[in-house]
Amino acid sequence: MVASPKNRATKDRAQRKEGATGSVRTYEALKALIISGEFSPGADLDENELVQRFEVSRTPVREALIRLSMEGLVSMLPNRGAKVSNLNFSDITDHLESMDILTPSVCYLAALRRTPADLEAIRQQVERLNAIGRDALQDRLDAIFHLYTALGKASHNESLSHIYRLTIYAKLRIGRVSAARSETNAEWEAHMAELREVYLNIFNSIEAGDAGRAQSAARQWMNIIRERLSSAMSSSPTRDLQVQLHS
Repeated sequence: MVASPKNRATKDRAQRKEGATGSVRTYEALKALIISGEFSPGADLDENELVQRFEVSRTPVREALIRLSMEGLVSMLPNRGAKVSNLNFSDITDHLESMDILTPSVCYLAALRRTPADLEAIRQQVERLNAIGRDALQDRLDAIFHLYTALGKASHNESLSHIYRLTIYAKLRIGRVSAARSETNAEWEAHMAELREVYLNIFNSIEAGDAGRAQSAARQWMNIIRERLSSAMSSSPTRDLQVQLHS
């Protein structure tokens, strides 16, 4: 029996929808594996293995790889396939410089433009971060991602928010470096107390519409991150290199 044009059109739409869903699902899953560190920097990304792992065709895998390459998480190599982008010292310093510029700008605009819904989204992530324990690293990285995302949305600047979101992906990968820092529970609690104070200051500043104060609090936040990352890298097996990430 020959399918009617209407039936063929319905089938085509269903296939396109299924393909789009598969692409998004594959992209999100692969991104999570890279950010979490399960797929380490420099690791090869074999298409056949990814097809089997995610139970999709090649098209969603290729689309996911292309999208992730545009976000800097994957490197596409001519005639050699794809691999997880490496994370070297210059990448880290470049990222910190970007965050030093972007985060204060985002918080400044958020204080001027935030809506009640924006404030609620920021508040939820701040409370979530404050409640997460030391051992729940993946939960912490997820909450940090959503806090940055909420701040970006609250700026109500689409271009800035888009650039900020792409920069956040690198931040989450780098966050695993600072998490590897050897420290006592007391040291970790002291660090968290410092962060909680900054989170609260940022939220209160944005809620009050105090753009200058929000900007200053964001700079303090970035300084804390820079100091902690510098300490983590200096305490690594390459500590004799005397890593300094100060601006």
